[in-house]
Amino acid sequence: MKTTDYSIIAENYDKNKNRYGFQKDDNIGELYGSNNVDFTVLDLSCGTGNYLERQIIEYPISKYRIKWIGIDKSEDMMRKAQAKNLNADLIIADVVNIPLEDNSVDYIKTGSRFTIISKKKKPQRKCTGY
Repeated sequence: MKTTDYSIIAENYDKNKNRYGFQKDDNIGELYGSNNVDFTVLDLSCGTGNYLERQIIEYPISKYRIKWIGIDKSEDMMRKAQAKNLNADLIIADVVNIPLEDNSVDYIKTGSRFTIISKKKKPQRKCTGY
């Protein structure tokens, strides 16, 4: 199986303009509107935080009570995300061991990066979300 070493590509990852093609995620607005309380969004395999960066702009803290969380296992990619000073909790972790309480997330977004899990095994917890 071919794998990508994100520590090698992290430095140049955001130089590719295609990495910034995210639009407003309307699912967040719909779910937030039906919830009408504090709301938590998890970007699983967040990389350098481009999705989070866009959604934080689209859903400003002045209007929305949203807690943003990004999880990625690449320390180098997370350093790039941290340099963007996002209003988000950025956590270095593997998707098979998500360090969050059960039922603590309302919406989970992932870029379908599950093909990069090196040691596939049964998930340690159930995720609730959209």
